Formats: sequence, C-alpha cells, structure tokens
Amino acid sequence: MLNQKQNQELQQVLNFTPYENLTAREKAIYMTAARNGYNLGMKHKRQIDRVETILFNKEIINQANAKPKKQYKKMNTNRACKTTEAAIDTAKDIVAKTIQHYGVSMEDFVSIKKFNSLVQARSMAINLIKEVLNISLNSVSHFVGNRDHTTIIHHLRMKYEKKHLWEENKRIWEDYQTIKESL
Repeated sequence: MLNQKQNQELQQVLNFTPYENLTAREKAIYMTAARNGYNLGMKHKRQIDRVETILFNKEIINQANAKPKKQYKKMNTNRACKTTEAAIDTAKDIVAKTIQHYGVSMEDFVSIKKFNSLVQARSMAINLIKEVLNISLNSVSHFVGNRDHTTIIHHLRMKYEKKHLWEENKRIWEDYQTIKESL
C-alpha cells in the first residue's frame, strides 16, 4: 500500500492539468492502477534486492572459503613409514595417467564431487597406487584429495571383492590393464 506522502503525490498528479478533466470513475481507475503498479514495482525491487543480497553473500562466502588449487601436500617424512621421492613421483604419474585416461581435471579429481567418471578415476588411482607402491593408506589418500583412510579401504575392498564399480566384465578392468601397462 501507499503511504501518506505517496498518496499526496498521487493526488497532485491527478490534479495536474492533463488529468483534471477526468471523471471521478476514471480518477479511481487511475489511482488503482497507480497503486497496483507501485506495489508491483516494489515487489519486484524486493525480489531483485533479495537475489542481489544472496549473490553478494555467496560471493563473500566463496572469497572467504577460496582455496588455491589443490596441490599435492608434502608428506610428513617424520613417520616410521617414509615415502620416498621416487614413490611420490610414481604416484603422481599414476594419478596423471588416470586423469588423462578418464578426461577429468585435477581440480575435479581431488574435489568432493561424486560423478561416476570421477569415482571410477579415483578408485582406479587408489588401487594402482596401492598395488604398485604398497604405501600406507594415509599416504595413498594424499594423492586423491586427502580422503579418509576408510574411503581408501572401501575402494580397495570393492576391487578385491569385485563389487560395485569393479564387478566382473565391466570396462573398468580393461581401463585398469591399459593404465597399468602404460606405467
């Protein structure tokens, strides 16, 4: 609804020369249309303001949470199970070949996204790294986005038990041989 000041402005407009010859009915129609137009305009303005506020808040949150592109973290060499530089290079090579084979980006590969192609690529890399290098689960997780060790166990178990992604006669077995032979 219009406030008192806006009603006064509307009355002034209606008393303006082009509108003074209107009948009472025409003035009522004009006032109703002006009120409806004003209210509709304010409704749209509130919606636009709300959307802009949401977008602004998302931008602020994204800037606050912005992380540089994921890089491989330097592994803790103070542990009992040390990972050699050669093993790190081999694991990086396995990840690079897996990413290239599946056509995914490194950013997506280490993200939390769960698209089938990404899950297959991660599972492939996890199994190859563990099989080829036989390093700790925690060390394997550094190369696939710092996943929890239970995630690594899950992917290893899937291959071992030939379940889910790793069922018999699935293409992932061919991909596995192709990538393993290219190492």
